[in-house]
Amino acid sequence: DVIKNKNYPEIQIKYRIFDETDKVPAIVLGIDTQGRGEYNEFWYESYDENGLPNSDGKKDLNRYDQKALGLYLVVSRNFEALGNFGIHAGINKNFTEGDDKDEDINLFFGFDKALNRSFSLFAEYNFARDDDGFNDDDEVIKRDGKGYLNAGIRWAITQNFMLEVNINDLGKNDERKDSHNRQLKVIYFESF
Repeated sequence: DVIKNKNYPEIQIKYRIFDETDKVPAIVLGIDTQGRGEYNEFWYESYDENGLPNSDGKKDLNRYDQKALGLYLVVSRNFEALGNFGIHAGINKNFTEGDDKDEDINLFFGFDKALNRSFSLFAEYNFARDDDGFNDDDEVIKRDGKGYLNAGIRWAITQNFMLEVNINDLGKNDERKDSHNRQLKVIYFESF
């Protein structure tokens, strides 16, 4: 079933500080408030004898299964290898999903590969350094500690309009989930 996460859209704004040249990679600074997976408004610390959440043990959570990047800086390099092949590495600090009291700086990397003018594949690995519990003894989202491996395919329908299908957490880092999270994104973008 389709699950609506919030009543308002998230944002993504990015600015290319340096264009890529033969000697220098591209550098992008951005803000992305769209996490991956389900949006969790609260978390239950305890359950009753029937396995139902105990509302007395409810804590605010207000975060996605995989936190959004927040403020990020990415270095990218593209190569011609039977179509465009790009590799990317970045560092980020999430400032919108802080109810879990985790303020660590995070690292991630990924690649994208153009299959033709319309379709491209991509994958990313997020170390999830900012994905801890309320304190050392209390994890909010049960994880295996491997970070998150996400992959997808993107279809550029027009120059400014794309559809994207993502499969998140391929390594099953989130131990609460029985299956992989899947997302369909409708993307419109404009350059100015």
